[in-house]
Amino acid sequence: MSINWKRVLALGVIAALTLSSYAEEAAPLTEERLKQLVKELGDEDFAKRQNAEKELTRAGAKAEIVLKAAQASTDPQVKATAARLLGRLRLSTIGAIDYLEVMPASSIVAIQLKNLGTSLENAKKTAIGQIVLSKDLEPFRTQLDALLNQQPDKKKEALTWVERFKGQFAFAIWELQLMPPPEEVKLGALIEITDPNPRDVLDELIKKTGIFADGQKTTNHKDVEILHHPLGMGPSVALLGRHLIVANNIESVQKLVDGFLAPGGIAGSADFKKARPSLNANPEFVFAMDFQKYMKFAQSMTPLPGYDEMMKAAGVTAKYMVMSSAVSGDSFEDRFVMVNSGPPAGLAAAGIPPADAPPPLADVSLIPSNAVAAMVTYVDGAKLGPAFVEYMAGLKKIMDGLKNQVPPPPVAPPDFTAVIKTFEEKSGLKLTEILALVKGSVGYYVVLAPGGAVAPPDIGMFLTCPDAEKAKAVNAAIAKGFSAYDNKNAIREIDTPARKIYQLDLAALGLPIQPNFPYAPCWAIEGNHVFIASSIQALRKQLTYIDNKTPGLLTQPDFVKALGNIGAEERKGQIVYIDVKSLASFGATVGLPLLQTKIQDPVLKKNLATLPPPAQLFKDLPPLLTGAVTKGDLNVGVLRSPIPPFQSIFLLAFGAGLAMPMMGGMPAPPAQVPPGGF
Repeated sequence: MSINWKRVLALGVIAALTLSSYAEEAAPLTEERLKQLVKELGDEDFAKRQNAEKELTRAGAKAEIVLKAAQASTDPQVKATAARLLGRLRLSTIGAIDYLEVMPASSIVAIQLKNLGTSLENAKKTAIGQIVLSKDLEPFRTQLDALLNQQPDKKKEALTWVERFKGQFAFAIWELQLMPPPEEVKLGALIEITDPNPRDVLDELIKKTGIFADGQKTTNHKDVEILHHPLGMGPSVALLGRHLIVANNIESVQKLVDGFLAPGGIAGSADFKKARPSLNANPEFVFAMDFQKYMKFAQSMTPLPGYDEMMKAAGVTAKYMVMSSAVSGDSFEDRFVMVNSGPPAGLAAAGIPPADAPPPLADVSLIPSNAVAAMVTYVDGAKLGPAFVEYMAGLKKIMDGLKNQVPPPPVAPPDFTAVIKTFEEKSGLKLTEILALVKGSVGYYVVLAPGGAVAPPDIGMFLTCPDAEKAKAVNAAIAKGFSAYDNKNAIREIDTPARKIYQLDLAALGLPIQPNFPYAPCWAIEGNHVFIASSIQALRKQLTYIDNKTPGLLTQPDFVKALGNIGAEERKGQIVYIDVKSLASFGATVGLPLLQTKIQDPVLKKNLATLPPPAQLFKDLPPLLTGAVTKGDLNVGVLRSPIPPFQSIFLLAFGAGLAMPMMGGMPAPPAQVPPGGF
């Protein structure tokens, strides 16, 4: 067999270079070696100078004594480099620091994750975490591992990078313009490197991403090296100890370096400090937004005439918003604080219960116990009416502006102001006077069809009036309003032994209702309350339980337990409830069989078949519950949910969507609906 001596020689050279490199890196950094490296800082050979600087940087605190002594050197090159390395050494010793103290106080938007590793561990303790880690889902975890193990090198690399960045993370934008040159946008991220050799991680990251493939230049800022493109454009990075700065340009990196050297930042701003006491004690995640700056930017992108009037009518004087999140027991607890520029006004003021009024929670007993989505809030109609009219006037200006856009919207927006004016002229009623009849708690709820059937849910609400006479006046105003449009036959009266029920005939109104349309709105007056429901069956059911004085949602153990986890202050305002367990069980009952028919993977199909019944799988999921209250110039809310913050917000929107009438394609409700339980 012939020997390829060229290959042997090449392998020998590579081995020798590797061993010599290893020996050099493994050599102990003795005092003599460090002194030698200091001398090499002034060597004529540029490569030697660079290598000496690199080794002294890696030596860290060990090099401090020799670098201080080098400041007395007669070699100006050695003296200058030693001074620079000492400055860098001071920064490399920066330990733990709250990134919110580094991000500029002027930031428009900022997010912070305190510790990725801790957050992942805490998430395992929640109800959803326990389900993911349960024995029931073990086959899916095994299958996922098998898929990942098909590419072990990529799996190992991914896990390695995750381990290197399991610490703190933050991102902020502090300067943003509509169409600026790149250098006018200021944004950046801070990433904590949890690897013991941060510089090696940075070098490897630069190599893998190729961000400096066209060349790399170093700019010094207050003894910190900023690595960037030779032309000073594009991404720039810097390393301070274990803290990595990544930004879109040199100026942004410099701003963040300044934040390290003089902490204060967002955490020290007046608005954040005002919001801080109402946030989680030890938040794992924080989101902050300068609302005024953000809206100013949004307006510059799409100017909306009438926007200011609409916001004034809404009473929105928001300056700054902060959200924080942390794991609490079996749930994620998210807290929201809006810092306003003044006390509530307009629509916002209409929703604040006075100190002597019972909180909306007092009427939660009027919500069915089997509701899957519910809300109780407060409304002062006398304040609501004028603000609503002003709000609509501002909205009209916005709509008129949209009509003039090029191209115009495909559907012309309705003129709500004209609709209100026409109604008032025809009926002789003032909208503000009708709304003034309502004062007190207002509630909304959704109940799934019996047995979780795929049928339209029951939707209901109630209004509170100051007294029974005002409640009767609401009904009279409804009847007068329809009569004004020659729709006297649209309201059907149904006499019952206890009270009279009124039902709206949608077909009589001339609406194009399909034969199987499931809803026919109806209402009844009971004392100072007006009860409204989506069908006669739903209303009768609710009134039966009210007659029996059954305390509604207060008999729901999960609701009562969740309510105990919300502070007394937040319970005084608006309450929103979503039965996540029932919704998840219903969704899985409907969705899993459909999924089984679509899945082609035999292993996944088999694993799906082994799942327990949805009601058993999700039996420990707590509900989503929010409480919101106004305290002076602060709006404070708390949201507790078994799922993380952004998914919770989505679920809230989904719950609200359930309360919207479903316009067709659904079976009509049965003639007799068995009681669901209150």
